Amino acid sequence: MSKKELRVKLAKVVKEKYFQPHDCFRYIPVADTKGRGRYPRGVMLLLKQILKPHRGMFVHKEYNALRIQLTIWNSLTLAVLEWCPAQWLPEHLVVAKLEMDLGL
Repeated sequence: MSKKELRVKLAKVVKEKYFQPHDCFRYIPVADTKGRGRYPRGVMLLLKQILKPHRGMFVHKEYNALRIQLTIWNSLTLAVLEWCPAQWLPEHLVVAKLEMDLGL
C-alpha cells in the first residue's frame, strides 16, 4: 500500500471513528518524539499529521514521547488488522484477526 493510499484510509477511520475528541483524556506513548519506536516511523508521522487538527496526538517533550488518544488508537489498530492479510501478521495477531472475523 502506498503512503497516499494509507493516508486516505487512516484519514477515513479518523473521520468516522473519532467521535469523542474532547472527552478522552487518556493518552498512550506510541513512539519517541521523532516517530521512532515499535511501529513504523512513517506511519507514526503520518498519524501525527492527520490527527494534528483534532489534537488527538501530541509530543510530550519531557518524556521524549509521541502520545495518542487511547480511543482513536484502538479504532486505528482494529482497522489496520482488518486491512492486513493474515499471512503478514505474527501468530498472536492472526488469532485476534480470526476472533474479529468471527465476531468474538
